[in-house]
Amino acid sequence: MKSIEPQKGVDRATFEFRMDALQMRVDQVERKIANKADDIVSVQIMHHRQEIDDIYEAIENIDEQMKAIEEQLNRFTEASTSGNSEKNSRNDSLRLAVTT
Repeated sequence: MKSIEPQKGVDRATFEFRMDALQMRVDQVERKIANKADDIVSVQIMHHRQEIDDIYEAIENIDEQMKAIEEQLNRFTEASTSGNSEKNSRNDSLRLAVTT
């Protein structure tokens, strides 16, 4: 029968070396994750900026359309008002002619 001897483990210097290597690897992974997160945020910001520009352009188009509609409404209102005043003048002239 073989006797089983307990393992003694690693010496302190080897343990510290491996821990330092592990810590460096963890730090490296954390930096990569942070850089990836920064890249993702940058892409999202560029996408949001494009959306804002598109929305701004749409608002400008709507503003131009509203101005055109207001101009048409003003012309229509002026034409309608001047047409009514001409009709009223003719009606008043006819009333005067009939009563005299």
